[in-house]
This record gives sequence, C-alpha cells and structure tokens, in this order.
Amino acid sequence: MKRIVAWGFRAGTVLLLIGLGVRLLWLAAETETGLETLRTQWRDATVGWFVGNYQPVPQRDPPAQADFWLPKVNRVLEAHPQDARLAMGAALVLDTPSFGFISRYLKYDSRIPGIVDFPGYKEIGPLVEVFEKRCKPRCLEIAARAVELEPQNRAWQRLRALLLLYDVPYCSDDTPRDSRWLDILEKSARHDPDNALYDYLAAYFYWMDSSKWDFSGKQDRLVIHDVDKFSKGIERFEHGQAKKYLSVGDAGFSAVLEFLRHTRIPLTDQYAIVNSRGIHLHRSTLLHRLWRWQMLRAAEKAIAGDVPAALALERQNLWMIAQFTARDRASATDAIATASKVATASTMKNLADAHQDLLDESEQREITELQKTAMLEKKVIEQAARDLARIRPQPSSGLFSTASPSTWAELLAIGLLPSLVILLLSMGVVTYLLARRFADSKTPAVGPIGQIVAWLLAVLFTAALLGLAPAEMISREVQAWVFTLSLFALPIAVVAGIGWLWLRRRQFQYSLLALMVVTVIFALFSSLIAAVYHAGGFSDLPINVAMPLRGWKGIDPELLHNALTPNGETWVWAVYQWYAYAGPYVTVLLWAVLVPMFFSWKWRKRRRQAAGAIPTFRQRIGGYCHSLARPAFGAALLLLGVYLLLTPHYLLQVEKDFQQKITFARDPEAYWKQVEALVEKIRADKKKMEQFRKDVEAELSPPEGGEAE
Repeated sequence: MKRIVAWGFRAGTVLLLIGLGVRLLWLAAETETGLETLRTQWRDATVGWFVGNYQPVPQRDPPAQADFWLPKVNRVLEAHPQDARLAMGAALVLDTPSFGFISRYLKYDSRIPGIVDFPGYKEIGPLVEVFEKRCKPRCLEIAARAVELEPQNRAWQRLRALLLLYDVPYCSDDTPRDSRWLDILEKSARHDPDNALYDYLAAYFYWMDSSKWDFSGKQDRLVIHDVDKFSKGIERFEHGQAKKYLSVGDAGFSAVLEFLRHTRIPLTDQYAIVNSRGIHLHRSTLLHRLWRWQMLRAAEKAIAGDVPAALALERQNLWMIAQFTARDRASATDAIATASKVATASTMKNLADAHQDLLDESEQREITELQKTAMLEKKVIEQAARDLARIRPQPSSGLFSTASPSTWAELLAIGLLPSLVILLLSMGVVTYLLARRFADSKTPAVGPIGQIVAWLLAVLFTAALLGLAPAEMISREVQAWVFTLSLFALPIAVVAGIGWLWLRRRQFQYSLLALMVVTVIFALFSSLIAAVYHAGGFSDLPINVAMPLRGWKGIDPELLHNALTPNGETWVWAVYQWYAYAGPYVTVLLWAVLVPMFFSWKWRKRRRQAAGAIPTFRQRIGGYCHSLARPAFGAALLLLGVYLLLTPHYLLQVEKDFQQKITFARDPEAYWKQVEALVEKIRADKKKMEQFRKDVEAELSPPEGGEAE
C-alpha cells in the first residue's frame, strides 16, 4: 500500500509539473519575448556556470560593444549589399554606444541624501573614445553607401548629414567627423533644397571652429578667434534662414529596428539600443548651440547699444525655432525648442523694457504678446506631457525602478530558481550514481526530520551572515562582538575537542600525563590573557569587523540600497544582500555538509545501540550520497514547481515592458499623432486655457510692492 501511495504521489507530481510547464510554454509562445526570455534564463542556468551569464549588449562597456557590432554589421551588410535601409540602420548603431553601462560607474553621494554622483570624463570618456575611433570609419562609410543606393531618399540624406555631428555624453568633438563635410552638405542640400539642416550644420561647424563661449565673467561672452570663418558661419546661417523648415525626421528609428531584426539579438536588448540612438540628441544639440551663439551675438550688440540689431538676431532665433517645429511632429513639442522660445521672448521683453525710448508702442506690444504666447504654449506642452504619462506610463525598469518590495523578491527568485534547480539536479544525479555504487540496502540515511533541520540551519546561518548582517539588521557592534568572541572561542573549542577525543580513546582513565598537559595548556592560555590585559589590549575590543555591503554587476551598493528601498524596506535589502553574496548557493552547499554530519551521528548512534562494526570508508561515502540524492531531487522539483508558478506573471510583465518601450520605434508617427491630439484637446479646453493665461499673467505681474523684472 505504501508503495502504491508513493508511486501515486510521484506520478501526480510529475503530471502537475508537466501541466505547469505546458502552461508556461503556451503563454511564452503567445508573446514576442516569452520564449527568448526563457531561453536566456536557462542558458545562464546551464552554460552560464562555465562561460558566465549573458550580459545585454547595451550594458557592456563601449569597447565590448564595438567588438560586438562591427562583425555583426559586416555580416548583415554582406548578406544584403543593396539594402539602403539596413545600411543606414547599421550606421546609426555604430554612431554611438548605448549607455546602459554607466550604472556601474555611478556612486552614491553620502553628503547629500538622495543625490547620485555621476562619473566624469576620466571614467567614461576614454571608453567612449575607443568606440568612436573603431566605429566611426565604418559608420561614415555605410551611411554614404545608403545615400549612394537611394540618393533621392531625403531621410538618408538628412541622417548622413546629421552623422557628421559628433555629440555624445562624456565625449564631444568640436570637429566634423568627415573632413569632406562641406562637400557632403552641399550635395545633400541639392536633394533637399527646402531644408535648412545643411546650412545650419555648416554654420555650426564654422562657428565651432572659429569661436568659443566664455562664462568666466558676470556676462557670458562670445570670443571669436577666426573672424573669416565666423563670418562664413553667419553667411550659412542666414542662408538657412531663407529655407522653409529644419527637418531630420524619425526614419532612422525604423531603420535601426530593421537592422537589429537581422542580427537576432534578444528583443529585450533591441528596445534599449534603438531608443538610445542619438538622432533626437544630435538634432536638439544643433538647435540649442546655434540658438546660444545667436543669443551671445545679440547680447554683444545690446551691450554696444545697437538694440535693433540685437532684436533682429533674436528674431532670427525665433524663426529658426519655427523652422524646427514646422515639419516634424517630433519637433513640434520638443522641450528644448519650447524652452528656447520662452527664453528668447523673455530676453526680447527685458531688452524692450530697458530701451522703451527706442521702440514704438506697437513693437513693444508685439514683444509682450510674443512672450505671453511662448509661455502659454510651454504650459500647454507640459500639460500634454503629463497627460501622456498618465495614458502611456513609462514602465519601471533599470536601476531606479519603482517596483514594490514583493516584486523585487519575485524577480530575484525567478532569476535564481533555474540555476538552483540545475545545481540540485546535478547534485542529485552525482550522489545517486555514487550511492548505487557504494551503498546497499542496509545503509542508513538521514530521515525527513534530519533533512528539515539541516535545511533550516543552513538557511538561518546564511540568512544571518549573508543577509541580515550586511543589511545591518544585525548591528555592526553585535557583528564585531560575535567575531571577537568566536576568535577567542575557536582555539578553546579546538583544544577541548582534541582533549575530548583523546580522553574517549583512553576510556576516560586517569593519567598523570593528561593532567600535566591540561595544566600546562591552561597556564599558557591564562598567561596570554593576563599579558594582553596588562598591555591594554582588551581596550580595543571588540575587533571592528562586520559584513560589508555588496553591489551587483559593479553597481555601487549604497546607490542600490537607496534605489531599491526608497521607503526603507530593510528586509528587502537583507534579501538582496543574501542574493548578492550567493546566499542560496551557499545554503545548498552548507546543507550538503550538514547532512553527512547528521549521517555520521546517526550511524554512530546506531552502532552503539547494536554494537556494530565501525563503517568502512566505502560505506560512509555510500551513506552520505544516499542521504543527499533523493532530497536533492525533491528540492529541485519543489523549486521547479515554484518557478513554473511564478514565471508566467513575470513573462507578462517583461512583455508589457517591451511593448511599451518599443512602440515609439515601431511607429513614431502614431506616437506623435497622439501627442498632437493631446495638445489640441488642451487648447480646445477653454477653462484650462483660461487658467493657463491667468498663470502666465501672474508670473509676469510684478510682486506686491515691487516692479517687474
């Protein structure tokens, strides 16, 4: 009967696991990222023991990203040599590294709670420069190839021109990437005659090469060291002012996605790569720096007393912003463009107020209305951004996730369980084979109670040492005293153990030699204690030793602590520290040590009761393995069941996260249409617009008892 019940239980367990497994695979197959996520998890749980876990491409250092991308680019383009879209997508991938790796260089600033100390050029700059040096030639080459394949495609002309501008965090180069930049811009402009992009890029390069900004004094100044080149920049800027619009477009994102589709890298890597492309960054950098040069030029004119010339330069800025927002939906609500417009209008208003005698009343009213309109438009766009965040909330991910403590625990468990299952299964297979070779039917094994006690002791010990101690749920003072007392107690325990074994071997018979040995050891130990005490050695107790915090994948532990537990969830931090110190694996190994110890005690007890012979080494090995094999299999199946229960929810979260992040790259037009619809809805809301107007009037009104600035 017992055998039937046992077989029924095993069959039921197997059927349950099969059912949960089929459910998991079915759900994974219904999502884009499910099977890929499972494959990565189990790859890390198996091959990862020997070659390391898979590191997402965006999180690798820039030199490693260059090593990864250059062969991929060559392989894809060799297979599709006539595909301009793939070529441009590859060029944009080689434009800049992804910056997920920066999390390893962030530090927590303990001086100001909640502040993160970002790395500087010395830490990041050399890495980014290696990527640029290795990838720039190929990037420019294949961008030119894309234009050569489809010269009439204005999107490729614009992106190729934009790739001449190198502006990457931590590593900005003032010079154009290609020495033939002027010829490239001229050729592209002939295919895109109404676009001011090419003239403005030429002005940017001329001005960058001939001037610099001086912020050292009370007044920001423009220092020109090559008048001829700066004049050429002015000429190109004014030529761009005659164009209808300043456009780059979003075609580059879909091109990058198409290229990534041919590389077969994980989908969960793809959204981070495509969203980190510098298309919008380069475009906004161009606008902001040209705007800044113009504002400095206007300030110089105002200081010289030429107010009409200063206002004319600022009006040029307003027209450049209008060109920027005229064509592309992405630019129409650009934060930098909006802020620049408000700053320009406010500067014009201040200048007009300071020189009222030089301007007629209608011009002053125009400037006042211009400022109000710019501020009102900024409020509309800010409200649209808030509404969009409610409609399409950004998923919580990365270092500063706002996931709940239970979610963090679930994520840690799911990431850990496959590796533990493989470890326990491997241990079970090895011990089972050894048990079959060395054990027999009479070999005892540690029973369920002993197994439970061993697991509890292992978990409690590792949780205290590797979890509670680093998280300081066990105070550092208590840790120091425990270490100090253990340091003193260990030699005493060793001597006492040796003495006990020696006395047992002599069957506790009185011996003058034994008494002399014990007396000498006690005298030496007492003398040592007395000497340390008189030398003041005990005043330094306890020894200041405590378990330090441990980070993850190179991330600063203090930064992780504040990011993962913003509300002070100490237990979450303790669980994380246990995980960071490989606590689960240490627990399994400690259990595998405790079980043989319990087996030895059980065999000794059995031998005393039955007056049996001392077990041989072969019998001991057989008993140890027999005590470990089945429990290891059982623990592996239990953890596998937990994994199969938890993972479906995790896969759905990964899929939701992916879909939210990839939506823009797949259909930028739909995204910007939604933004436009929100803006129009706000403008049509008379009550809200009236409130915005009152807010603008309040901001512009002079404070009580004072004057307007």
